[in-house]
Amino acid sequence: MRIHFSRLAPCLLAIIIDNLGFGLVYPILAGLFTGGSFFPIHTPESTIDFYLGLAYLLYPLCMFFGASLLGDLSDMYGRKKIIVLCMGGLALSFFLMGLSVSLSFLPYLLLGRITSGLFSGSLPIVQASIVDQSLPANKTINMTLIGLTLSIGLILGPFLGGILSDPLIAKPFSYSTPFYFSAVLALICMIWILFSFQETFRKTTKKSLHFLRPIHIFIEAFVNKRLRLLSFVFLIMQAGFGLFFTLGIVYLKTNCDYSSWQLGAFNGWIGVGFTFGMLFIARVVAKKYSAESIAAISMYVTAFSQLLFFFHLSQPWVWAIAFPIAASDMLAYTSMITSFSNTADELSQGWVMGIATAVMAIAWVFSGLGANLLFLGANIVVGLGGILLLIASTLMLFYSRQYGQKAA
Repeated sequence: MRIHFSRLAPCLLAIIIDNLGFGLVYPILAGLFTGGSFFPIHTPESTIDFYLGLAYLLYPLCMFFGASLLGDLSDMYGRKKIIVLCMGGLALSFFLMGLSVSLSFLPYLLLGRITSGLFSGSLPIVQASIVDQSLPANKTINMTLIGLTLSIGLILGPFLGGILSDPLIAKPFSYSTPFYFSAVLALICMIWILFSFQETFRKTTKKSLHFLRPIHIFIEAFVNKRLRLLSFVFLIMQAGFGLFFTLGIVYLKTNCDYSSWQLGAFNGWIGVGFTFGMLFIARVVAKKYSAESIAAISMYVTAFSQLLFFFHLSQPWVWAIAFPIAASDMLAYTSMITSFSNTADELSQGWVMGIATAVMAIAWVFSGLGANLLFLGANIVVGLGGILLLIASTLMLFYSRQYGQKAA
């Protein structure tokens, strides 16, 4: 069965929009909170850092609950209806965040972060839709489109956010512009899917909804000895890198006085690193080494790169280090996901991938809390993330020796 691109295009756009809730927002949040848009002039730095951390962590926390719930709903009511629901929810979240900037009203921003987290489940549903339409012979090619689309979103999202929020580029632009733009884009995608996308899923069994299922899944990760160690490694690995991703731009904003488009360009550069690691390095090393070994070595690269932030790095050095951090982190991430898959049989892949998703969401909640340590300096907190990654890589090396599988 061949999937026509015209049928798949609206869903691929949905993935890009889903990514906007992740990549586009971080540079804007760094500019908003370090610029004091929501706070009186004499507001203590600790208060601003607290709300910055809250804005960071609300998204992954709500994604922790929303992703599995939306996945269950797609199995009950079909892929199309839930993707439409996701796009409508994301449109609302972007509008709320844009309105919060226009009105300088922080609660709308936080509500928008909650909403975007709850409705950021379109990626696994689109993946399921492609699987629904695929045969074994073309599934790999079809799923490759997901990786390419993710790469586009990782690069395009931050860049758009930076450009559209910088009044130096165009006078009407402000921090609210990218949010309104994304809201309109989400609405267009919602309408496109509603009228052009054909349902791919036929319900075969009844399924009940459990809002607390992610918590149960997270607990299950720590029952099995092998999965417990792997989940712990993944947790501290993602938390360590998350400190770089969320606070590296804060470092550039506060120490180098970066404008909005420069922050967006930096995050776009990180997206280029992600893409390079995912599409090029991963394919080469996967043929020679086990996923577990690749994960351990990649985390060492990320760790030592982030540890350099303990020194007060100049602007060119931050850019130079960001690329290997991003590339090696993506390599570690894809290898860790493969390691999770290696712990389960074919009938339990959905279960083990659910565990990986739950662990990652919780890790990014912890990363958001890292903003409360900004009194130490953004570079110090990013360096502390390097220590977490050093611990994770050492534990992963031990895991590799115990459970590693040789590359085919």
